[in-house]
Amino acid sequence: MPGVSAPVASTIMQAWVRRSVERLRAHPDATLVVEGLLLFLASAAVVQLVEWISWLAFASLPPSLTDLCRWDCRWYGTIVNHGYQTAPEPNFRGYANWAFFPVFPAMARGVAHLTQAGTMVSLVLTSRIMYAVSIVLFMLLLRRLMDARAALLGGAVLAFNPYLVYGHVGYSEPLYFALTAAGFLLLQQKRWVWAGVLGAVLSATRVPGLLFAVPYLVAVIRNRGDIRRDWPRMVLGAVLLPLGIALFALSLSSIVGDGLAFEHVQVAWGRSLDNPIEVLWLGLLDGGWSAIDAVIGIAAIAVSVWFIVRREYEYGMFLLFATVIPISEGLLSLPRFVFWQVPMLYGIVRFLHGRRRTETLWFALAGVTAAIVLLGWFSGKSFVI
Repeated sequence: MPGVSAPVASTIMQAWVRRSVERLRAHPDATLVVEGLLLFLASAAVVQLVEWISWLAFASLPPSLTDLCRWDCRWYGTIVNHGYQTAPEPNFRGYANWAFFPVFPAMARGVAHLTQAGTMVSLVLTSRIMYAVSIVLFMLLLRRLMDARAALLGGAVLAFNPYLVYGHVGYSEPLYFALTAAGFLLLQQKRWVWAGVLGAVLSATRVPGLLFAVPYLVAVIRNRGDIRRDWPRMVLGAVLLPLGIALFALSLSSIVGDGLAFEHVQVAWGRSLDNPIEVLWLGLLDGGWSAIDAVIGIAAIAVSVWFIVRREYEYGMFLLFATVIPISEGLLSLPRFVFWQVPMLYGIVRFLHGRRRTETLWFALAGVTAAIVLLGWFSGKSFVI
């Protein structure tokens, strides 16, 4: 500080820091944020522990952030490094990175620039940062919908998700979850334009992000008494919702010549639209992991119907569409689609809240499942793709 002696400047700075810390402590969300961050650190510690166990048990490579980046994470890496491909990879079943939406790799590119870390490390770091953010946002949403204890329970349910591995390994699930939770918060606050902006980003993050239009419409109908006053903001927010996926489609059209390449390339992964009831039935008959996936899909549909019966249409309709559409394309990866949906985890919290023994049973079951999935990830098993 010009014209101020060093001791005086130090005293002023210390006073400013103390006042800032006091203001942060006094903020109503301060405790919640700290709890959310601690839950994230505990989740990361579980992943690290299982990774070391896998290293010792399966003689895999020594644990590293780079080693965590597999499957979809590496596809995102191709976008970070080279952008979208102009044609499918030769002699590789027609695979191309068009199936992976741009917001997550764009964020990872920013993290790589700031940290000077490698691409795969930056993808993992971005995923983990958004996991921490998603826990805090989910807790904020639950405190608004329920109470403070439910918020803490919800943070724990998300932090110790049976499929928590996807929050730590360079996948877009945490970003998608955080944006969805923030979107529901904005709808609660009737901030239509910002909800539309967030919906636009969400639609450029993953295909189900476009479904945020459903709870947006439900929220508008719920607040129809405000339409006369708020209709310009409501309309603007609605117009913004599909903007992200529209821009992505235009980008692919200029690169590939097909604006719907993100959908058409799904054939390379063996995905095609089928009768969801038939898909579930065949999954149950097949047994093994297919049967487990089918049961998870049925459970998600049941939760969505329960929300609709409770007249929480925003969550019920969103979860229903976000479950049935992936089921129509096959059961591959369905568990991570389901357990990284805000309404699904909100439904679990509703069911567990106030039932201490059921909470204990849930966390025991979730912990065992998370450990199995993590071990499958570190040992390279295909059921975790």
